[in-house]
Amino acid sequence: MQRDQPDVIEILRTVKEFVDEITEQLGGQERYHAMCASYLLAIAERELILGPTLDANEHNAAGAFPDDVAELSARIRSGEFDSQWDGVFAFVLDHVIHKVRISKPEHLHPLHQTA
Repeated sequence: MQRDQPDVIEILRTVKEFVDEITEQLGGQERYHAMCASYLLAIAERELILGPTLDANEHNAAGAFPDDVAELSARIRSGEFDSQWDGVFAFVLDHVIHKVRISKPEHLHPLHQTA
């Protein structure tokens, strides 16, 4: 079923633009709260746009590695993946890049900024 316009992403962008506009007029704690709201709206937008693709790519890349971070960490600590270190390192690096691509993409090296 086709959804009405604006869609969720457009709504988030519109609210973020509004918050960004009024932020300049605020001071102190209100300004800080507006900046936090803008930051969180941008994360929500990127999560909606990039999240499903990044999750699918990570799931497909996991292969022999568990999807669960706690389980993967425990198995790395136990030495189970010592013979597969290059693959584990690449998988974990990709995982971190995906997380940062959602939370703060401008902090990534330009090589990693595009999905």
